[in-house]
Amino acid sequence: MQTRLMATFTALGAPPRFLDEHFGGDEALYREVVALFLEDASAQIEAVSSAFGQADFSQIMKASHRLKGGLKTVGALKAADAARALEAAACAEEAAEVVAHYAALTRALTEALAQLRALLQRP
Repeated sequence: MQTRLMATFTALGAPPRFLDEHFGGDEALYREVVALFLEDASAQIEAVSSAFGQADFSQIMKASHRLKGGLKTVGALKAADAARALEAAACAEEAAEVVAHYAALTRALTEALAQLRALLQRP
């Protein structure tokens, strides 16, 4: 596996064997899945943001759960953990925690999306 891909996995919080364990070592398939995720990510992120803006705990929970699944699929485990924490806070209807976890998710998403986009730019 390429050193740059390993660096991407490290930055995303994925284990070194992520590609082998989840994609049978097929980097082309992984890149295809990343591209599909990125196509859909903005709609998923908008759903979380919209629900947050409306302080709708039920929708925050649902939207962050969907986003978490996509993040886990591409190995963005740090961001997936942030989405999981937001989902749990929304489920508990803890407003202060929702605000804190939403901010954490926003930061984690910024990093994850940058890493994933950079990955697709490399040959």
